[in-house]
Amino acid sequence: MLGTAKWGLLSLGATLIASAASGASAAEKCEAAKLRIAGKYSLCRLKAEARAVKAERPADYSKCDASFALSWGAAEAKGAGQCPSDDDQALQQSELTRNAARTAWRLSEAPRFVDNRDGTITDNETGLMWEKKIQYDFVISAANVHHADRAYGWYGSCSLNGNKRCQPTAAAAMLCTSNAEGGTTGCDECLAGEGTCSTPDTIWAFAAALNSAQFAGYSDWRVPTRRELESILDLTDSTSPMVDVAFHGASCAAACVDITDPACSCTPDNSFYWSASINPTFSLTEWMVWFYNGAVAAQGGGGEHVRAVRGDKM
Repeated sequence: MLGTAKWGLLSLGATLIASAASGASAAEKCEAAKLRIAGKYSLCRLKAEARAVKAERPADYSKCDASFALSWGAAEAKGAGQCPSDDDQALQQSELTRNAARTAWRLSEAPRFVDNRDGTITDNETGLMWEKKIQYDFVISAANVHHADRAYGWYGSCSLNGNKRCQPTAAAAMLCTSNAEGGTTGCDECLAGEGTCSTPDTIWAFAAALNSAQFAGYSDWRVPTRRELESILDLTDSTSPMVDVAFHGASCAAACVDITDPACSCTPDNSFYWSASINPTFSLTEWMVWFYNGAVAAQGGGGEHVRAVRGDKM
């Protein structure tokens, strides 16, 4: 008798669950489907990491990526426009990838910052990739775009319209418009009748040149946000510059010319570094970080250092 009652309750519970499931809206079903897909994708990447560790080889995520793309697309198609969020495959995949990679790194003995021996430094904490600077000799070299002493303006001004802030090229203007944080003042080119831009070497022209040259094999370099720039500060470092050794190696000097050498990496502490973030309090000023002591300040226009970055914005 007790057994019959027990099974009766179980049957009733199953019926109620089924009813609740069948009563879910199209939006809820799509949301639930995406959550399942996200969970499977994260697990797939971590399993790939585990296999790679045991086999002592790079991880292969190809099956994970293919399955994610197919499943995510199917879930949105089935949602027929009712999903709480649509067309977010790339965004969510990037976030899930970053989280899985961060978990894998934290379970390893790998350092946070890794010199890739190609002129770049990867931050395993944030997933960002940074450009290296070399040849710190207090002499500005126009021939070396990665020269540590080179300075850039955030924007220039049009020669026939001094009130107009500008970028010198279409590529610089486009990069500024799409990546500046907090506004786009200073991102436009000079129009007909306004003359030419007074500053040919803006931070946006610098990043655009890296993209044009496909530096280190990539064409998505940009100027870091204030938050990203502050993320590489090492406030526990009692010596200047306040950064990890990956950004300021033992060989940082005039003879430091091999960008692929991990010991050859420089961070001048005699000047601020530009960010892509505009200070909303004061017109035409942008946030900068000083690696001498970790100070953050806002300034407009003038020549300071810049270090390019690539990866999903923080």
